[in-house]
Amino acid sequence: MVKFSILIIGILVFSVGIVGAVGSITATQNLTVMVVGALHEIFVTSPVDGTIYTSRVVWVNVSTGADIVGYIKYRDNDKNSEVTLCRNCNASSKRKPFDEGFHDVLFSAAMPEGLIYKHVKFWVDSKVPVIKKVGPRKGFWFEDYMIQFYEVNPKQVLLAYGNNITGYRTEEVNISLCTVKRDTWTCNGNVSLADYDLEKVDYWFSVYDIASHSALSKIKTLDVDSSSPIIEDLNYSLDGREVSFAIDIDELNFKVASYKDSLIKKPKEIVLCRGLKDGKCLSNKRFANGNHSLLLTVRDKAGNSANETIFFVV
Repeated sequence: MVKFSILIIGILVFSVGIVGAVGSITATQNLTVMVVGALHEIFVTSPVDGTIYTSRVVWVNVSTGADIVGYIKYRDNDKNSEVTLCRNCNASSKRKPFDEGFHDVLFSAAMPEGLIYKHVKFWVDSKVPVIKKVGPRKGFWFEDYMIQFYEVNPKQVLLAYGNNITGYRTEEVNISLCTVKRDTWTCNGNVSLADYDLEKVDYWFSVYDIASHSALSKIKTLDVDSSSPIIEDLNYSLDGREVSFAIDIDELNFKVASYKDSLIKKPKEIVLCRGLKDGKCLSNKRFANGNHSLLLTVRDKAGNSANETIFFVV
C-alpha cells in the first residue's frame, strides 16, 4: 500500500513509504516541490498608452493586484534615474511632470517572486507652435520660400498663396526635408508662380502639432515677375569715338541696362541707363579706337534678364 503525508510551508514535502504484506517498511523516499504563487501584473490606468496629453502634469495611476510589494517605480525614455512612486505598497496615484514630446515609460514593481514590468508610450504637447520667421519678406517672390518655427511635435505645415484674380492655392511643406536643431525647424521649398506673373500675391503659413494646436503667420503681399525683359529693338550709331544707343525695351519692372566689352583688357560692366523714357533706353558712350564686342544686358527688379550682342569698330 502507498501512503502520502504533506506539510505545507511554501514548500511541499512528500514522504512516500512502501509497506510490505507483513506491515514492515521496506523503502522510503522524500520528494520536495517548490510552490510558486500566481504571477501578478502591473495595471496602469494613467497615462494611457498611445494618448496625447495637452498638459505637462499627468496623473500616474498604477496598481499591482498584490497585497504588498517592495516598491513601484518608473523610468522615462531610458533615463539613468528612476522615479519611485511608493515603497511597501500595492498601488500609487500621483500627478507627475513630463517634458514636451514622446515618452516611453517602463514601470517596474518588486514582487515576492521577482520584478515585473510594463511599458506605456504617450506624448505630451502642451505648447502652441511658434513661427519665428518666414521668407520672402518683401519685394518680389522668386518662387522660393522659407519658414522657421519652434515645435516639439510638428504634424503638418501648410503654405497658402494666391489672390482674388487667379485664385488661392495650398501647398504642404515636406517636414521630412526640414532641418531641426533644439526643436527649431527650418524648411525651404518652392512653388510655381507662372500663373501669377505680373500680379500681386498674398501668402501665409499654418503650422499644426499632434495635439491640434496651430499657429498662423502674418499675411505678406509680394509682386510676382517671372518674365524676362523683351528687347524689342536695338539701334546704335557711331560718330567718331562716340556711340549713341537707342534700345526699345518692354519691361514693367525695369531696373537697369548695361554692357560689357569682351575685347578690352579688363572688361567691366558699364551702365547705359537706369530708367526708361517712353519704353526706350537712350545713352551715349565713348570708346577707344579698335574692335568692340558688347554684351548688352537688360535686367528687371525681379532678377530676370535678357541679352543681345553687338560688334563694331571705332
